[in-house]
Amino acid sequence: MLLFNYLLISFLLSGFLTDFQPEKSYGCGAVSPGIVTEKQANGKFTITLKPEGGTEPYEILIWTAEGELLSTETSKREYSNLSTGKYEGIISDKLKCGKKFNVLIP
Repeated sequence: MLLFNYLLISFLLSGFLTDFQPEKSYGCGAVSPGIVTEKQANGKFTITLKPEGGTEPYEILIWTAEGELLSTETSKREYSNLSTGKYEGIISDKLKCGKKFNVLIP
């Protein structure tokens, strides 16, 4: 959890989600990550995000339950070769309206 807090603070200071607003803030539309999970032929999993609502472009961060970022590329929409477990993320739109989300791969 300490690593996650450090990463979140680092991104906030670097400009990502600087003006992040909860989805119910005035003027924010409902931003949704549109999560799709699929099992790959090799037994691993893929998480695909299909953002909906809000205003494009979207910025996305997703990480493991241990706080390890899956990618530092905020425009990435597909994450492959994942193991079962819990993943968390944040999606933000052009207006910095956003939402935290969870993905559980059983």
